[in-house]
Amino acid sequence: MSTTWQSQLKRGNWHDLETNEDLTDTDQVPEKLHSILKLYLWSAGNDFGSSYKPFHLFLDLVGYSLNEFGELMFRAEKHHQLHFGYLEMDYVGKSLSCWANRPVDSETYVDKLLESEHYE
Repeated sequence: MSTTWQSQLKRGNWHDLETNEDLTDTDQVPEKLHSILKLYLWSAGNDFGSSYKPFHLFLDLVGYSLNEFGELMFRAEKHHQLHFGYLEMDYVGKSLSCWANRPVDSETYVDKLLESEHYE
């Protein structure tokens, strides 16, 4: 049995996860989506302001914000300059790569994450 198959059996079907607690649990979310999860958790756990989160920048860059909400979520105009640190930009870059390699899984996961925020 391959490691990937064992991992999937251990975690079950991640598509069935619904609560924010489950969707942010690294033991339940497949490793292939961990880069998006790390960016989400970093953005939520640090004081960037409500419209200046690295996760919002990611959602704008992949077109998710305009497609789902009809507007951009990241509001850099409220700040004199865009200045995230190397860690934030690394998380954004890895999340973009994840989206490029797995667009359907990435979008499904982001949908579930954002929905879980509103129903907790």
